[in-house]
Amino acid sequence: MYWDYQNEFSDAQSVTNSALSDNFLDVGKNAGAGEPILVHAFVDGEDFVSAGNTLTLQLIDSTTGVVSTGSSGMIWELEAVNTASMVDGFVFNCPPVPNEHRRYLALYYQTAGSAFTAGIISACLALDRQSNKEQMGQA
Repeated sequence: MYWDYQNEFSDAQSVTNSALSDNFLDVGKNAGAGEPILVHAFVDGEDFVSAGNTLTLQLIDSTTGVVSTGSSGMIWELEAVNTASMVDGFVFNCPPVPNEHRRYLALYYQTAGSAFTAGIISACLALDRQSNKEQMGQA
């Protein structure tokens, strides 16, 4: 899998409380038509630490370059994942970007419970998922 930094939501972003991804992407309106565009998000190098808490990922869109949880629309939301499962290399099962959406996309990491003491996520848009874990350093 190629990692395109122009299509990157988060590059080793520390997530200890609810937060937007470090980057929002200007993909143009309805860029999901044609070959599916996937969101690839994974725990990158540091396990999440906080017993009993959960994390939910949301893909959000906006018509302006200002992406926020209040002014943006939610496209999809993953089921909450318990922090015990989120160890280095854990890959979130994200659906593809739908055919219809507004111009700007971002991820929102929503925490539940007390603040995490550790946890790092990287995420980007991709045309395919990495299937060889050894190539990702996850052997």
